[in-house]
Amino acid sequence: MMYKKYIYIYIYIYYFSYSSWDSLVMLWVWGVFSPQLLQELTDLLDVDLDRAANGTLDRTLITQLAGMGTKGRHPQNMNGQLMNSMSKHFLPDPRNFLAPLSHNVLGWFRRAVNIILPHELFASIYHHYKEAWRLRVCPSEAVVSKFWRQVSGSHHFRNHPVRHRANFRTHGIAVSIHGDETPVVGVGKAWCKQLTIVSWQSLLVTSV
Repeated sequence: MMYKKYIYIYIYIYYFSYSSWDSLVMLWVWGVFSPQLLQELTDLLDVDLDRAANGTLDRTLITQLAGMGTKGRHPQNMNGQLMNSMSKHFLPDPRNFLAPLSHNVLGWFRRAVNIILPHELFASIYHHYKEAWRLRVCPSEAVVSKFWRQVSGSHHFRNHPVRHRANFRTHGIAVSIHGDETPVVGVGKAWCKQLTIVSWQSLLVTSV
């Protein structure tokens, strides 16, 4: 009952104040934001308020975003306007595959998933985003050679088929695969729904 009481309080605040702070709190109440994201956004808002007070706030992007869909009167146009405002990218389109999945109740089944193939993404980053390639994928051939020297004595390497690939010591970029779930609906609530994400990354670089 107390939880419902607070929901009603925030609904009242939302409809009768319309301040940005109260709107953000409403998004947390309905599970759109986590408390951590709410804190981060309000911290950024606080910084912008300070910049506005001393005359250093650039309102160009704020005005552009606020004006989408003719200031909200045509919401069906917002996504297209936002996509058109983004800078052009050279990344490959995801490919659709039927992936075998296991469920505690349903057992094994196949579900369509979208995947950007590593070799296509590698080629795109290498040709169009040279700095990102150096920082995120492969700093140099010397780093590749150093990696394979360091792992050559491990039991993982001794039976790995990569040993039979030509030039792997200078061109073989090792990757790791990671799977995890993240809340997407009802963030921070007991009834939240999660999305399973499988990602991969290069083992030749460290975080920056």
